[in-house]
Amino acid sequence: MRGATGTGCSFASTEAQSALVAVMITNNVEKQRACDQDMLFISSNNGDNWQRVPHASIAPTGKGADFCQIAATEEHLYWWYAYSLSEHGPQVSILERFADHRTWTHADSGLGQGVFFSRPQVTGDGKGLATIVTHLSSTSGSSRSILWVSHNAGNSWQAQASLPEQVGTFLLTAPGQEPSQATPLYALAHE
Repeated sequence: MRGATGTGCSFASTEAQSALVAVMITNNVEKQRACDQDMLFISSNNGDNWQRVPHASIAPTGKGADFCQIAATEEHLYWWYAYSLSEHGPQVSILERFADHRTWTHADSGLGQGVFFSRPQVTGDGKGLATIVTHLSSTSGSSRSILWVSHNAGNSWQAQASLPEQVGTFLLTAPGQEPSQATPLYALAHE
């Protein structure tokens, strides 16, 4: 990662013995697309050696706020975008999956176009994902949040439950645990 500079960073890692570590270096500079200046590096040997992962933003062209983070499993890297196309426009999200260390693909099919969802949490064996999807009503300005899960690395998603009105978009789960009564998912209701 020599010479890699930015204005911020985020980390993701796996729990395996030879852990995959991913570092995203963010650059909050004037840009055409959300996260188009961010750089992603991975190490498959606990950080001894690093490799830059190529990525091109698929967000629509426009100027607005953006925020990107990563998540990692043994088999996949996930790149989560949250952005708006205008200064006061609603935020929307995109989720991409890096499966074969060569190709980025959408992992958000089924969540809906033009919706905002929280950064997915990895659950269970690393193929499970959970997120909160927020649908904004264009007529009333109200929103409703629904818990969604995927059991196949984002290839398909299932709505699980409508959440109480006061629940925001922050979701947390115990790493490597399948959600259950003993290891529930937690959603932040107030900040």
